[in-house]
Amino acid sequence: MNRRRNVIISIAAAVLSGMLVYGVYLLQLRQVEFQETVSVMVPNRFVPAGERITPDMLEVKQVAKASYISEMVLDAESVAGMEAVVPLGLGEPLLNWKVDKWKLLPSRTQSSLQIPRDYVLSVSNGIRAGDKVILYVTG
Repeated sequence: MNRRRNVIISIAAAVLSGMLVYGVYLLQLRQVEFQETVSVMVPNRFVPAGERITPDMLEVKQVAKASYISEMVLDAESVAGMEAVVPLGLGEPLLNWKVDKWKLLPSRTQSSLQIPRDYVLSVSNGIRAGDKVILYVTG
């Protein structure tokens, strides 16, 4: 009876040990895959909206492959000469939608003009460069 119980305990211990080793193997495999990195472009300083991007404004940063998305920019030449649509933070991965070729320039059907400060009586909150506004001219 004791001998039979010892054999059953030994077999159960061997099976549990094998399952534990396999579980640790899977965890290590996931960790290695997560630690693989991808080189992406990041600004080396704060870039305000509307500023043209040059290759010297960007540097390479390693990000984990698990956090990489297809919208991240991989080379500086692909965004050289484009304008920042939104402010770009220092060290923040550069995404394709954050830059555009002529986003803040007026189209053929739009105009751009500067209004002297003395003429402005009221301005709504939150108007920034590049925002579309409607002007009502009187007098």
